Parts: sequence; C-alpha cells; structure tokens
Amino acid sequence: MLTSCTQDDEPGGDILPEGKYPLQISGITLGAEVSEQLWSADAPQTRVSESKDRNSSVWQDGDRIRVGIKGYADNDSRIYEIQVSDNKEITVSPSTDGPIYWKDKQTSKVRARYPADGNVDLSKQTKSNGLAYALYAETENDVDYNMTDINLPFKC
Repeated sequence: MLTSCTQDDEPGGDILPEGKYPLQISGITLGAEVSEQLWSADAPQTRVSESKDRNSSVWQDGDRIRVGIKGYADNDSRIYEIQVSDNKEITVSPSTDGPIYWKDKQTSKVRARYPADGNVDLSKQTKSNGLAYALYAETENDVDYNMTDINLPFKC
C-alpha cells in the first residue's frame, strides 16, 4: 500500500496553484523622512493632493499606485487604485489589470510606488532632497500569501 501527503502531490512543491492567492492591501499611509515640513519650498513635494488646511498631503479617490513583490519581475507588478469614501476611509483594490498573485510560499517584502506610471518631473530633483515627486513604500517585514492585511507606509 502506498500513501503520500497532499503537499507531496502538489507539482513543484513550493509553487502555489495559479490565481489562487491574490495580494490584498489593507492600508496605505503617507509620511515623510525630511527634517522640514513637507509643504515647505525646499522639501520634496508629492503629486498627492494637498489637504484643505494645506498642512498635509492626502490620497484622492482614483489615485493609482504600482505594487510589486520583491524578487518578482517588474512586469509582474500591477496597478492598484485607491478609493476614498465620504468619511475619508481608504481602501485599495486591484485596477483593471487585476491583482498580483503569489507564485510560491516564500516570504518577501511588498513594494509600491506613486505615481503608478513612474513618470516623475526630474527638474525638481536635488542632491539633498532625492527624487522629487516620487513616493515609495515597502512592508517593514517579509509577508507571505497567507497575509490578508498588508500595510504600505509611503514616504518621499
């Protein structure tokens, strides 16, 4: 009599079935790692909209970010769209090109950038301030396909 474990029957061992494990983003935040206020003339400015009190940046309904999993090819990244409800609750959903799917059971960091198309105005780039108009996020720790809540803290 022969027996085997179900994971032994899975082709490729560590490979997940195609399309079964989409990356889900539970939250995004905006922050800056500069010593000055973000909205001052010398600090990097984002393309993200400014709040009504002009003291901070805010996400707008329909803003788009490009999300990828570290170690995956760039063409495996996908665009996710931000929805902002009337009560300012933020959700992030895959855009028309669909979500990213985990390919295997390995842990990795999730990265995102804004603007999603990667087009930035390089005329405001300075040596001390870095790349102006670009935001970048990466999960603090490695995550895997079992994680249902992934937070992306965006920074200049």
